[in-house]
Amino acid sequence: MGIGGRADRGERLKELKPGAWGSSSADFAHLVRSLLEQSKAYADRFDGNCSPYSLCAIPMLLSSLRCLVVEYASFSPFDADALDEPAAPDDFGKMLTRYRVEDPLRSEALLLQEVRNEIIHPVDRPTGTPDNCPDYLRPLKGHGVLQSTGRVDSDYIFLSQLQSHRLLKWACRVTGDLAAKVIQSNPAKIAALGGIIENYNSLRSD
Repeated sequence: MGIGGRADRGERLKELKPGAWGSSSADFAHLVRSLLEQSKAYADRFDGNCSPYSLCAIPMLLSSLRCLVVEYASFSPFDADALDEPAAPDDFGKMLTRYRVEDPLRSEALLLQEVRNEIIHPVDRPTGTPDNCPDYLRPLKGHGVLQSTGRVDSDYIFLSQLQSHRLLKWACRVTGDLAAKVIQSNPAKIAALGGIIENYNSLRSD
């Protein structure tokens, strides 16, 4: 029996194996742009915000960012240390430290990661809070980006609160800001790779 998928992906990060590779961050960004357009059209038919498209687009944003980190480190001048981190525990936190992401963007990035986790590891059970929002994600409520009834004593279940066009736009902006941190981190790579940021700037136009 071969090694498991996590170990296989880790080997591909740490060892240059034979075969072809390319850039996929733009593919994910393009997909999110299409989902963003669909999300706006859906929300406009209802209350201007309700949109299930956030549930598929937000994980794709962080997949795009991970692709970008791997592509950026692999491009000359090669950065082996930056490629070790995506295979390590707390890879997201290590990425924020490597690219000197500071507050308030760092806090927003960690919130975004947790939203992604809530979507790909859903728990459709009570949160124990009056408004059905987990306390650790309450800052999102304060930002006004969730789908909400506006009631503090009764609100939609949390996965329904995440079905929000405003949340998706916020996630696009945070991801774009993180992508800029990565792309601008090494002056030797900006000339060749600086144009990649347009893939993320296009997500801000909605």
